[in-house]
Amino acid sequence: MTEEKIKQYIKEAHQNAVDKGLYDCPECGGICLMKYHLDIPNYYSQRPDDKCRTCKGTVIDPNKNIGELLQRVNESICLAGIAHRRGRFADWDNLEKQFNFYTGSAFKHWQKVGGFATLYEQNIKDTFEDEIADVFIRLFDLCGYLEIEPELLNSYNPSENIGSDLLRATMIVSQLWPLLRLDLDRKEIAKEYSFASGDIIKFLSDFCQHHNIPIEKHIDAKMAYDKPNQHGKDY
Repeated sequence: MTEEKIKQYIKEAHQNAVDKGLYDCPECGGICLMKYHLDIPNYYSQRPDDKCRTCKGTVIDPNKNIGELLQRVNESICLAGIAHRRGRFADWDNLEKQFNFYTGSAFKHWQKVGGFATLYEQNIKDTFEDEIADVFIRLFDLCGYLEIEPELLNSYNPSENIGSDLLRATMIVSQLWPLLRLDLDRKEIAKEYSFASGDIIKFLSDFCQHHNIPIEKHIDAKMAYDKPNQHGKDY
């Protein structure tokens, strides 16, 4: 996975989450319209110079719970382990042979005609590979929120034991937890996370390459499925 591809994924994953309302500012509700006359219930100013005091016009919650976002990453790693133990794997061969699911215009066709979600749910959703893709997406979303580019400095040698490697992944994510106890502002947290998030992304990339998992294909499909209003779920 190239650095340019990672940048693209970070932008798209975070935008998907923003579009779903997962980062709405708690004060303005993601619409950035401040109350103009406090004595008139439900009356909001729509003047362009009126900015929310909390988000300053970005409509994004500047104080999002980072611990919650990290917990979602580890949750997806755990779900990947469960799917692997139960033998739930994606059936790409069936999709590609019968429906040309991923190739070129066919992929867009299935999204457009509305059959995409059904095919995805029948052949990919909740599988081992799908959950691994979700780990990446949640990491990319976190990077997008913190406005960082992960530093891919370390290299890893995954083993043949899937369970051990997934446990190792959770341990790498756990290295981020101590930062939450420090009295750091968002910019300081972002600086530290650029290295830590790079470690887990690099490890998982090496993991997928070692186990012949076409992870970019799965990330593309997962993000297409996760787009707001695609299948009636928020996350």
